[in-house]
Amino acid sequence: MTYGNTRTRWARRAAAAACTGALAAGATAGCTVDLNGSDGAGGTPEPEITQRLTISTPGPDVTAAEVLSADVPSMCGHPAGTLVAGALGGVTPGPEGGVWLRPDSLVLGDLALTGSGDDAAAVFDCDHGGVPWPQLVGLFTAGGEVLGVVPLGDLVRSERAWVQELTIEDRAVRVGWTTGTPDQSSAGGDAAATATLRWDGEQVYASDVELRTAGDTAAELLDAIESGDLDTARTLASGTALADVDALDGEQFGVLDCSGEYGQHRCTGLTESGWYYTIAVAQVEWDTWTVQSIELALD
Repeated sequence: MTYGNTRTRWARRAAAAACTGALAAGATAGCTVDLNGSDGAGGTPEPEITQRLTISTPGPDVTAAEVLSADVPSMCGHPAGTLVAGALGGVTPGPEGGVWLRPDSLVLGDLALTGSGDDAAAVFDCDHGGVPWPQLVGLFTAGGEVLGVVPLGDLVRSERAWVQELTIEDRAVRVGWTTGTPDQSSAGGDAAATATLRWDGEQVYASDVELRTAGDTAAELLDAIESGDLDTARTLASGTALADVDALDGEQFGVLDCSGEYGQHRCTGLTESGWYYTIAVAQVEWDTWTVQSIELALD
């Protein structure tokens, strides 16, 4: 079975798997999952990778106050500067835009950077010329020193990146965010991206970059039906689709094409027996979709 637009999910994940050492200076082209198949020319200016790669001797835990007053590198075309109460230069973002850290996003945990003390991660909002940029994630250590700032729009190429989850576990930062695909508006993008950020002693790097869409859920359900794995198919279905799964046991499906945004998607295709099918997929969590119905009609 061949899926149309969902075929790209494997290419995206293969590209993402190569995203180790992703944030080394000058290496961004080799670590970007480019959903648009372009170099971004003519679109929103490409966010730059920003890092500080030195750490001091082991010290105490980083504090929220240190993070909110940290010296930060250039972001979104704004010059480097010092945060004042979390805002770059202490200026509230206006017509020219600005950079500010979201205090409610701050998480503490051990990244094994400066001994046993807590380190930190937090989300930056960025605006330039009235245009919001994809959010960024900063890693901090003792004294509020910035180890690296990761533009999420560089990991999965999109003008939308809105963080949904940020944690520190197993000495790494886990981040999950909502992003978009080329057929979605910047406001309506609802794909789910995840990545792991680590410090290797010299730089911040990204790994395990994954992108999941409504089309992936529809494709997995059809795969399960084809193989007779109805238990798996039922975990991906709800409503009337639960009965449809049983009725379609063993059916073979052709090309799957999906479109939609704002959490509502429609996938269509043909079965090998000549039936035209329509699948309704709805988002139930930021990173989870369910197949609500499967309709068949003669082509």
